[in-house]
Amino acid sequence: MKKLKVFLFIILILSLILSCNNDSVTWGKIEVTLSNEVSRGIAPTDMSTDNYDVVILNATNETVASTNIKVSDTSVPLTFSVPAGTYTISVDAKNKDNEVIGRGESTATVTPNSTANCQITVREITGNGTLSVQIDSDTPNIPVLKIYKADLSLLDT
Repeated sequence: MKKLKVFLFIILILSLILSCNNDSVTWGKIEVTLSNEVSRGIAPTDMSTDNYDVVILNATNETVASTNIKVSDTSVPLTFSVPAGTYTISVDAKNKDNEVIGRGESTATVTPNSTANCQITVREITGNGTLSVQIDSDTPNIPVLKIYKADLSLLDT
C-alpha cells in the first residue's frame, strides 16, 4: 500500500510539472506607419528618401524584428507579430546611396491578441556645417546679406 501511495504521489508531481507549459507566450501585433518631414535645409547629399530600415527592440534592447522597405513599396503600414510587451521601434531613412538622411523612433506596448498602432515621423538628420558666401560686385552699391535662423529670426551679421 505504501508503494502505491508513493507511485501515485510521483505520478501527481509529474502531471503537475508536465502541465506547466513554458510556451505560453501571448502574442500581439505592432502596426507601424511612417511619415517623412520635408527637407528644408542646405545639404551636401541627396536628401530624397529611397528606403527605410525598421528595427524593433524589446525591453532588453534585443532585436525582435527588422526589415528594409523601399519607399515605392505599397505594404505600408508594416505589421509585425511580437510577444506581448513594450518595444522601441526605430527607423532610419536612407537615400539611393544608402546614406542615413533621417531618423525617427517611438515606443509601443503590445497586449495579448491586439494591435498596437505606432506612428513614426522620420526627421532629417541635422548637424553642424559651414556655409561660405562670396559676393563679387563691380557696382558702388554694397549688397546686404541677411542670414536667418530656423525660427526665422535675424542673426547678427
